[in-house]
Amino acid sequence: GARELAEKLGAGRFVGQAFAIEASMALVRGDKKRACLLVREGLTGLGEAGQRHIGATLYGLLARATESTLERSEALREGEALLDAGTPSHNHLHFAESAMAALLEQGDWPDAERQCDRLERYCAREPLPWSEFVIARGRAFARLGRGERDHALRETLERLRETAARAE
Repeated sequence: GARELAEKLGAGRFVGQAFAIEASMALVRGDKKRACLLVREGLTGLGEAGQRHIGATLYGLLARATESTLERSEALREGEALLDAGTPSHNHLHFAESAMAALLEQGDWPDAERQCDRLERYCAREPLPWSEFVIARGRAFARLGRGERDHALRETLERLRETAARAE
């Protein structure tokens, strides 16, 4: 697959990216254990350039996949540190989505909303339909998690569902 080709070519940054793709696929299948193994292996030996290229994405995936509260907190901290140090845009997008999912799953509504705010600030100059959707979804799920059940939230959730269905 992609990982083997990247290894054969000596393209270390893309080896890490291949691990991220495989881990994402494992999460979609519901296999968190496999996703953790892939992410941990992907983080091993990335090197400085690899960390800048794909590290934050991998840490976001680890936060989403791990069952350990400590490992999740460390992964979120490491990912944010990489984002703050400067990293390609794909990391900001992928990390935010994974971090939001991990935090929402844990019921950490304030930190999930903080990730929404962080992504919104990052994309402020050039908003993307994708990021706007992810931010709105994160905020709506945090409200839902807090127990809100008002008409406005129901309308927001319905709009998000329709948007997701249209985008497939």
